[in-house]
Amino acid sequence: MSKITNCFLMLELLNSGSVYSVSKLSTELGVTERMVRYYKEQLELSGFPIESFKGPGGGYFLNKNNSININYFNKYDLEILDRIKEVISDKADGDLKQQYGLLNEKFHSIYNINKVLSEYKTLNLTVHENDEKLKVLNDCIKNQKKLSISYLGADGEITKRDIIPISMFEFENIIYITAFCKLRGAIRHFSLSEIIDYNVK
Repeated sequence: MSKITNCFLMLELLNSGSVYSVSKLSTELGVTERMVRYYKEQLELSGFPIESFKGPGGGYFLNKNNSININYFNKYDLEILDRIKEVISDKADGDLKQQYGLLNEKFHSIYNINKVLSEYKTLNLTVHENDEKLKVLNDCIKNQKKLSISYLGADGEITKRDIIPISMFEFENIIYITAFCKLRGAIRHFSLSEIIDYNVK
């Protein structure tokens, strides 16, 4: 997945209210711990205050009380900010230029993250009502049924997973299933297209 997609998925995990260690997020997202810390920095730049604490049970969590949500912010606002940056580049002192550059970067990050969030939507099953795989998954979600799947991983290997589907969503034209994976003992996201075979248990 792309960096921006992984940032979004990390935000979704933290939005559950749970505390996630760096190692756990690394496993959930399938990236290195260094990348998890990078995603944290990018999300914080975008106005999502991710806090952390050390010790047993410590990790990252999202402070929802301080989250920024700017739905009216658009690309034309960014163009104005970029034009101001050009104007002050020749006139402002070094410290002011540096501070404005950081502020401008934050606004660009906020816009990019909000753009991704606007593209994320809960799957409308009526559009796909003729897809048998989606029907089965929807039934499992509604009736809390377990599902055994054969899943094609990013490394090209097919693994057997026993999952409990929770919800489905669509992002960048890809359908994902959020489910509890018994193999990993945690919530994971599965791409619908990578589910090779399935069987209701």
